[in-house]
Amino acid sequence: MNVLMTGGNSKFGAVLAEEMLERGWNVERIHRAWLDNIGNYNFKDEYDVVFFNHNRPVINFQLDTVSVQILKRINVNRVGWMITGAALYPEQFEAPSPQFWSYVAQKTLYINQMKYFQHSYSTFCFDPGIITDDNKHSIAIELMNAFVEPTMKIYRSVSGSGL
Repeated sequence: MNVLMTGGNSKFGAVLAEEMLERGWNVERIHRAWLDNIGNYNFKDEYDVVFFNHNRPVINFQLDTVSVQILKRINVNRVGWMITGAALYPEQFEAPSPQFWSYVAQKTLYINQMKYFQHSYSTFCFDPGIITDDNKHSIAIELMNAFVEPTMKIYRSVSGSGL
């Protein structure tokens, strides 16, 4: 499987990339430093999956458009976005700061991008829940399983749910 992933160089994304590499998948990671200059990035011709894993800070409510910019430039079959439970159920969360809600707005935008792009790609979103050192590998495996599912869906991690 040929995977293009934004982020994936630290924290959970690095664990996810490691798990994909162990499965023998080809993983191309776009470091956060490239996201501001994505127009100059040299993409391959085709990918099986692109996964938007990066968590780019939203400053002054300037929402991130990198996923749309990338999709205009590549051929891909399946597209996924990392989201948060607060984007699905905002009434269940108290904001630790005003910046939190701009983060949630970005993740909500990803959900709507998934719905919009379902007519061009097989799309999905993934809510990892609470990621800890103990569950990050099992969450990565759950996410990799979502990479091969054929339908538009919002996946919620069982491992990160606390259940």
